[in-house]
Amino acid sequence: NLPPERAVEYFQAKGLRVTSSWRDLAASAHAKAFTVAGVLKAEALQDIRGALDQALADGKTYQEFVQELKPKLRARGWWGEKPADPETGEVQSGRGMTPHRLRTVYQTNLQSSYMAGRYKAMLEDADRRPYWQYVAVMDHRTRPAHRALNGRVFRYDDAAWGALYPPNGYNCRCRVRALSQADFDAEKVALSK
Repeated sequence: NLPPERAVEYFQAKGLRVTSSWRDLAASAHAKAFTVAGVLKAEALQDIRGALDQALADGKTYQEFVQELKPKLRARGWWGEKPADPETGEVQSGRGMTPHRLRTVYQTNLQSSYMAGRYKAMLEDADRRPYWQYVAVMDHRTRPAHRALNGRVFRYDDAAWGALYPPNGYNCRCRVRALSQADFDAEKVALSK
């Protein structure tokens, strides 16, 4: 029940960036800036970020996250399909938040933070566990490309991880498992190229 320190550290280090579309920020910039596409008011964006920060640090479920955030967004006029000024009812520019959209924001940010923390920890231990194995969630929602990667092993310093380290796609649920030389030998896995 301890907070994932490296994940919290990664998320808290991100700056705040207002964007109208997820395409407005390059993939590398997403690692350094927190944004929710279409939320064009810094105050609403800060509310979402604060709730995510707390959810990550306290291990809050999606339901707890929404329960605490929804009243704040409603008070600012950002709850619902179209954001509206809470006093005048005038529709504001940008996109409002719905439960479905908020779930995507929650899952994407928490998964990215957890994986960034895990990546840092794995790098720190790479001298003892230099082989990294891709692990996909093998169910009906798994993409064919991620299914094909399941079980593949690359050394930690292989350039492939620059593109493959999870999350490597929208709503990716994959992870990476670190193996020692003894694990690698005992499991008789092959090094991928």
